Amino acid sequence: MKQKYKRLLFTITSFTTFGIVILVILAQLKGNISFFYTIDEALSQKMINNKNNFRIGGLVVKGSVKKNNDTITFNITDSKRELTVIYQGILPPLFLEGSGIVAKGYINNGIFIAQEILAKHDENYMPKKYKLSTNNKKS
Repeated sequence: MKQKYKRLLFTITSFTTFGIVILVILAQLKGNISFFYTIDEALSQKMINNKNNFRIGGLVVKGSVKKNNDTITFNITDSKRELTVIYQGILPPLFLEGSGIVAKGYINNGIFIAQEILAKHDENYMPKKYKLSTNNKKS
């Protein structure tokens, strides 16, 4: 073969291999990326009553948390709409009224049936001893 064809064959093989590697990486990442829908997005995208699991995020409405044996019911809001969430299990320690959560589950008859609850935390973490020392300096 001539040098020109060898170079062309090498280029085509390289781009094909690179493309396949990128596709494999994206396919692996697709299952691990954890985006979530707002309540408004979830309700407007016809995710109601389809029993497909997805993640939904919002703020826990103050005064809405009700515990009954092992079932917890509460409302979340995205400042546009509210949605009732039912969860059976142990809540994460950072779960508080007024704080952000991400729940994984599905919507059935207008109620979100959660199978997993993740509590969102403040990104401004400061260890207790440093927080106390900065509070003392402000006084």
